[in-house]
Amino acid sequence: MKMIDKKSKYRSIRISGDVFFTLLTIVVLIGAFFGSLYYREISAMDFVKTSSIVDYFCDAEKTISFWGCFSYSLIKNTILMIIIFVSGACIIGHPLCIVVLLYKGLNIGTALSITYSDSDVENFFVPFLHILIDAVVSTFALVLSAKEGIKLSNELLKLVISNKLEDDLNKNIKLYLLKFAVLFAIIILLSLIQSTLFIVIG
Repeated sequence: MKMIDKKSKYRSIRISGDVFFTLLTIVVLIGAFFGSLYYREISAMDFVKTSSIVDYFCDAEKTISFWGCFSYSLIKNTILMIIIFVSGACIIGHPLCIVVLLYKGLNIGTALSITYSDSDVENFFVPFLHILIDAVVSTFALVLSAKEGIKLSNELLKLVISNKLEDDLNKNIKLYLLKFAVLFAIIILLSLIQSTLFIVIG
């Protein structure tokens, strides 16, 4: 009887995939909001030296090749996805998935604030376009990966608590790997698009 009560309680707090995706997207937006506030507290030039987006696309003193741009864009998003991937394989990986999304939002908010504040009208469009493309596509991929990571982490936590191996666990793990392969392909495509734009329009 107690087992039934626990099960019904567990089901009562489940939310749909779309709602969960929206909540995780809100986490990124919260990070972006705090990123814009963070910009006011620091020197713009100091942050530009370390920003993972602005430093790369807005420093006119650098000469960057197509593959240099591609590798940079790929690496910075792949690292975040790997962190989420590993977190999903842990029973308490939920917080780290959220932290990654907050960090991504913080980065986007600060980068947009710097670009808006420090670029004149003529030089605003190109860096803004790069940041916007990265923000939309990579955020979409990272939110989906965080959703899957938290989902698998929940299953593993439930397995440890119940001490009972679920029949669908192996299937879910294979599906987890497949989904991350698709999401990684999206990141590769994003890097190709950004690199092409960087060469074509600067």
